[in-house]
Amino acid sequence: MWGKYNIEKNNILRFEIGEGIYHLCRRDKDFRLSFTRTKGEKLFDFSPLKTDDLFNEDNWQIFICDNSGFIHILPSMPDRPVMLEPQNKIYILPNKSEWFYIPIPVWVLIYSGAETMNDGLMIKEPAVKLSGTWFGEPDNGILSYSLDVPVSIYPEEVKSKGFQVTCPIQVFNESDSILKIDRLLIQTEYLRIYSNNSELFTNEIKVKYEGELNPSYTQFGKNSPSIAKDLRLLVEERIVPSDNLLKRSFLFLKSGKSNF
Repeated sequence: MWGKYNIEKNNILRFEIGEGIYHLCRRDKDFRLSFTRTKGEKLFDFSPLKTDDLFNEDNWQIFICDNSGFIHILPSMPDRPVMLEPQNKIYILPNKSEWFYIPIPVWVLIYSGAETMNDGLMIKEPAVKLSGTWFGEPDNGILSYSLDVPVSIYPEEVKSKGFQVTCPIQVFNESDSILKIDRLLIQTEYLRIYSNNSELFTNEIKVKYEGELNPSYTQFGKNSPSIAKDLRLLVEERIVPSDNLLKRSFLFLKSGKSNF
C-alpha cells in the first residue's frame, strides 16, 4: 500500500485508488505516468501495484527526475480545509461532549527517488474530487471543500476505505443551549496522517463550543490517536499548530453557503 517501491525498467505497472487509475513506467532516463479519473462511476480501494502489459498509452506524462528506480506513493490531507455536512442531524446538549469519527478522502502523491523530497514530487491528485464551497459569510470566510458523509460516534463502527483517512474529533458544548451541528470546519493543514498498514488515521482534534457568537477553541493532538494501536507516523502536518487556536469552527444553516 502506501510507501516506497523499487520499480524495474520498462515494466508498466497499474494501481487504483478512489476515482483514480494510475499507470507508471520507468525508462532509462525518465519516469512516465498516466492518470485517468473515473468521475465517480466507481470507487476503488487502494489496489496493489500490478503489471499491465496490455496498457497502450500515447499521452504519457514524462518526468526527468531521480531515476534510481525508487518511488514513494503517499497520502496527503486535502489542500484546503474540509467543511463537514453530516448526513444525520446531530445535537449536543449543554455541558455534554462526544467523539465523532469522520472519513475524509486523501490526496495521492507520487515522488521519485529514495527519499520523499518536495523537488521529487511528480503527481498530486485527489483520490475523490470534492466540490468547492465557502465557509462563512460572503465577505468573511474560508475557501474549503464540502464533505457529505455519514458520521460515527462508535469507534468499533469505523471502517474507512483505502482512499480515506479517519479523523477523530471531540466536540464539547460549553454553552447553555443545544448545539446543532449543521456544518463543522476541519482544518486539514494541522493534521498528520498515521497508518497501521491497513487504515489511515489523523491526530485527534478537540473543539470547545461556547455559543454561536463566539469563536471556538480548537486543539490538535501531538501524538497518534487512541482509536487504533500500532500506528506509525506516515505524513507530517503542513503547519504546526499552536497549543490552542481560536477560530470559527461551526456554521449554522441561516448563514448559508455557496458551491462551485
